Amino acid sequence: MNFNALDIELAEQDKIAKRLPSVYEGLIEVIDSYLDLDDANKRMLALWIMAAPYKEAFRTFPILYINASKGSGKTRAAGLINALIPEAICTPNISEAAFFRICAKKRCIIIDEAERLNSKEKATLKDLLNVCYKRSGKVLRTEKDKLGGFQIAEYEVYNPVVLANISGLDAVLEDRCITMIMQKTLKKDITRMLELFDLDPRITALRAFFENADIGVGLAIEEGLLNPYYEQMLNHRSINSNQPSNIKLHTTLTTPNYTNDEINSFINLVYMCYLNGRDFELWLPLFAIAFTISIQGQTYSDLFQDTLALASIQARLKEEEALEGDADTALAVSRYNLTINTDFPVTTTSDIIKAHQDTNGQQDWLNSKWVGRCLKRIGVIKKKCRLKQGYEYTINKESLRNYLQVRHALELIEQTGTLKEPQKQLKENQVLLQEAKDLFNDPKAKEGVLLGMNFENAPENIRPILSGMAKAGEIYQPKEGIWKLAKGTF
Repeated sequence: MNFNALDIELAEQDKIAKRLPSVYEGLIEVIDSYLDLDDANKRMLALWIMAAPYKEAFRTFPILYINASKGSGKTRAAGLINALIPEAICTPNISEAAFFRICAKKRCIIIDEAERLNSKEKATLKDLLNVCYKRSGKVLRTEKDKLGGFQIAEYEVYNPVVLANISGLDAVLEDRCITMIMQKTLKKDITRMLELFDLDPRITALRAFFENADIGVGLAIEEGLLNPYYEQMLNHRSINSNQPSNIKLHTTLTTPNYTNDEINSFINLVYMCYLNGRDFELWLPLFAIAFTISIQGQTYSDLFQDTLALASIQARLKEEEALEGDADTALAVSRYNLTINTDFPVTTTSDIIKAHQDTNGQQDWLNSKWVGRCLKRIGVIKKKCRLKQGYEYTINKESLRNYLQVRHALELIEQTGTLKEPQKQLKENQVLLQEAKDLFNDPKAKEGVLLGMNFENAPENIRPILSGMAKAGEIYQPKEGIWKLAKGTF
């Protein structure tokens, strides 16, 4: 497609939305010309760039973190993003004052070589980065007024931000990011490609589209798709079910871009995906853009499902990495394993320390005082008695199990075989998984498998397996009751 011919004049909302597949195609073509990325990272980068100019339509917007080894092209990626997003600023260093004042002007900030963010000197800047992903993020400063007095000035720091470095980010900041990993490439057509972004007519056309189409697309996405989604969540926040009711919603747009069936499909699929909490908030803008592109035609009809699957994979990896460094959860796992074959809930400090060190090795900081505080934090103490040395605790086993379940640690324990008869359970799960696979491997399943909304038409023994596949983004609903397999699952 010739992207020089993109019509960049402001148009009606529905017409602008129909151009999004062409814009997405143009971004993929440009990214392929300058960067060597796998399909998942390429898709994520393109959607993030497309969503950035419409940030005001969203209540949260993820920080894009580019993690790469030396010579992998992270600086080139930062420059390309800078060239595509109108009024973006790319810098290797930025002060706290410059950061929140640029954010107040709603300009995308790209910080390349962000190695110094882990230093004490950048602690305040890091605090600002920790809140810039949310629309409520604000910073207060005392400034002189015209009369020589002082007044409190409020600056909004909600803004698209890109961070690129080699050494990594601390856990708190990285939890507010979606991460793009880059590797060195041997493709000479990329390594010899000069970064003449300002001379590339494709980039010029795409940038012009973003400059002129922000109002229409932003309003269409916010009022036509996200507001009904928020309304659904508010109206059904107290319902304890696997997915929200399939109700009919109506938008306030005079020229709606989404039908009621499309809105319901978006709500149900997003609600059922694996993500929770902050990860859910971070990915919602990309989900909205991907869905809007998917419904415009067959070319990118799988884009939304692929994005849900990618988000679920990233969320799972983030959770597993967090568990590795979470001392509270590690101790909870040790305590859980102590009582896995008994109903006796009483244990001593020394028993917990020994079980913990048997699994995690000798740790000098681990003592009875820390154990007591940890058990109190995680809320599992029923009764506490003083002994000559240390304490004896009566543990609420249900609370302990819930604590691990919420953090998805219980699932990992079961997978690694620390429960009763682990090998037998593992073998049974493999058999059930194969039964689930067989449903979708049937040649008659090209158009999807009729399993019902909550898998009520599936054999009862494989419903939990199907539910897990749905949460992981491995299967999805193109329409009510019909389930299909996501690309690359089996």
